[in-house]
Amino acid sequence: MRYGYYKGFKSSLKNIVMKNLNKITAILSLILTAMSVQVVYAKGPVPNEIKQVVISKYPSAENVNWKEYSDTQYLAYFVVGEEEVDVFVNKEGEIVESVTHLTEANIPVAIKDYVDSMQDVNLFYVLETTFSNGERIYVAKVKLEGQVYEFGFDSNFKLISTK
Repeated sequence: MRYGYYKGFKSSLKNIVMKNLNKITAILSLILTAMSVQVVYAKGPVPNEIKQVVISKYPSAENVNWKEYSDTQYLAYFVVGEEEVDVFVNKEGEIVESVTHLTEANIPVAIKDYVDSMQDVNLFYVLETTFSNGERIYVAKVKLEGQVYEFGFDSNFKLISTK
């Protein structure tokens, strides 16, 4: 009798596994993927020399937050006035790039005019990126005729890219 029970149990278990093989495979794949993902956090406090670079460049920065962006850079993100700013600083203490989310009042007139010249357009935001060499570019994200686009502008506000 006991063997018959075991045989029935084994047969039922086999049926359950076979019916749910795709689900079991998917779950195991997710578990293995999750185990292989490496989350990177700052390995320690951001050095004061690095913080000082940002504080001296942006003395009115509020709510400054830091994280280790990569093995070679830190990211500071904060608010200046009403604008959100992201600053990338390398481990040598040099600002590599800063990205400012411009308020409507600070969007360059030439970019506003370009966007306003289009019919049925919705402007989401304009980002101003400044590189370590002083070069600036702007990215305007818009919705036009149901599609979302990013228009890139150079420092003279000439259109240089469309995505």
